Amino acid sequence: MVMQFLKRYLLASACYDLETEVSRFREEMQRGLKGEKSSLLMIPTFVSPEAGEIAPQTVIVLDAGGTNLRVGAVTFSGGVVTDVDFQKYPLPGTSEPLTKTAFFDAIAEKLAPYLDRGSRIGFCFSYAADCMENHDAKIVAFCKEVTVTGAEGAEICKELSEAIRRRGIQKTYSFVQLNDTVATQLGGMAASDRESYGGYIGFILGTGLNGCYTERTERIKKYTGGIYRAENMIVNMEAGCYSGFEKGALDRAVDAQSAIPGDHQAEKMMSGAYLGKILCHALKAANEEGVTQSAIPQELSEIPMPDVNAFLANQPGMLDALIAPQDRETVRAIIEGLYSRTARLMAIIFASVALHTGQGTSKPMCIVLEGSTYQKSPRLQAHLAEELETVRQKFGCRFEIIQAENPTLTGSAYAAVSN
Repeated sequence: MVMQFLKRYLLASACYDLETEVSRFREEMQRGLKGEKSSLLMIPTFVSPEAGEIAPQTVIVLDAGGTNLRVGAVTFSGGVVTDVDFQKYPLPGTSEPLTKTAFFDAIAEKLAPYLDRGSRIGFCFSYAADCMENHDAKIVAFCKEVTVTGAEGAEICKELSEAIRRRGIQKTYSFVQLNDTVATQLGGMAASDRESYGGYIGFILGTGLNGCYTERTERIKKYTGGIYRAENMIVNMEAGCYSGFEKGALDRAVDAQSAIPGDHQAEKMMSGAYLGKILCHALKAANEEGVTQSAIPQELSEIPMPDVNAFLANQPGMLDALIAPQDRETVRAIIEGLYSRTARLMAIIFASVALHTGQGTSKPMCIVLEGSTYQKSPRLQAHLAEELETVRQKFGCRFEIIQAENPTLTGSAYAAVSN
């Protein structure tokens, strides 16, 4: 009965055929690389993953993401990261609206103690921005938690450079801007033995979802050439925007209730901001259809992910109080189904990249996987391991998942020294 319920709402991994879904995802990748209409944006980042021998040096780094700002310095010695020193602050614009100038002045103020530590600056900026060939980017928009007026179209690194100069500092700095997914990939590359892997994927599954990978520049057909001359380039897929996965009735209900229906469709099926909402809808549907006898309050709209994982670990939490004893195994099966589907969709993305690039056969592809939804969900991790083994058997692609310490900071430093 439970499996029938899961299949009816497309909440089981078996609802998504690997070969069919990989073929569809790869076609969307190709369209995005050509500049054709595609739900995968395949954004050229103009960031090269290559780096020769890294001389001993210290790089200044910033990470502006969510509602936090981290500033600091990363030191390389012997070609590897040997020290990461940083401070964490609320991001300017979270507590009160700021003008563009005030926003960058506030960042420069927090950065000031580190400005004598080096001349290269890596800036991880995790809001919508259009990448430029000179390693800067133009701001598209901030999220609703951050209010900065007059920022649209502003060039991030140029604005920060001018803010530093307004502090009376005449030193010249070189800048590289990148987003958190690209920084995560580079952070993993800096922390691992690159000779052990056939290629790298950067992936974040937290509140949101995104992925990137290394592409041959010549295959990015929509980039017609300019000042970028490196053989390879990291491409930001914007994987959360993918629209090719079929959605069930509960997915459609969650999408309809979201701020922008129809937008970021894969993210709404897989990420932490939405999994708890889908589960809440599923538990209500299960009760209405007689699959369970545990009535979920109609006003409840979401099961927080920590409570989901606590329930699976037989620990107290919201679900522990809501679910009747006779329904515990059924509810557990529903959660496992939702996690298995998430793992299948992740595996489809990874397999698509591996087959597209021709990597992962002689040497495994390295997936640098960050984000609280993945890291704090042991059962999701187990399901993903099973799915990647299925991918290996079906396509011959091998993968290894790693995490890195402070990857957005070390990745930003790596980008600054290699670009």
